[in-house]
Amino acid sequence: LDVSRSAISYTPTSTRLGVIQERLSGGLNFFFTSRTELKLDYFYGRYSTRPFDIVNASTGQAVATGVVERNWGHGGSIDFTQVVYTSKRFSFDAGYEGRAFGFRGNSWLGFFSPGFYQRHLGVGRIYGNLFGPVDYDISGGAGTQQTQQGTDLKRGYRASPAFTFRVSRHFSFTLGYTYYTASQALGTLRGNAVRFITDWKF
Repeated sequence: LDVSRSAISYTPTSTRLGVIQERLSGGLNFFFTSRTELKLDYFYGRYSTRPFDIVNASTGQAVATGVVERNWGHGGSIDFTQVVYTSKRFSFDAGYEGRAFGFRGNSWLGFFSPGFYQRHLGVGRIYGNLFGPVDYDISGGAGTQQTQQGTDLKRGYRASPAFTFRVSRHFSFTLGYTYYTASQALGTLRGNAVRFITDWKF
């Protein structure tokens, strides 16, 4: 069970508006066997901006001052994972990933906040030791997603290879890449991301 209050910095717009998230979330993990896990998660969040002024672009005059926009949403997720095979050099997991959430307010706070969104993916992960101090981790998924009820289901993909380099017993770093698609109201958004992670153990 988590209770948090934090800034939303997903986009330049939400950062500029000073959006704050107050979030309550909880989850349950079921371990049917040592190789089979089911995770259930739920969240409820409230979002609000800092006070700002609305200015007429042509005259430069303030139309309204001290405006605070608000929104709220909730949703949940299901993750089912089955370890199919495991060894030092090669391990393989497979499963299902489901997400559904929605926002009830009409305010635009600079981040993706549809009235309804759902995604269902069959997922897989291959990982192990490539050689010496280098480990690999390749995960991905494919399935369907939908933005707003009553719209067509669209295909969804995600692929994310990563390599971890163990420099010493106390320090390692990971280089990774992610390709994804996201179903938006006006079409499918495709994106790429590169990540660099360091891990220090004391």
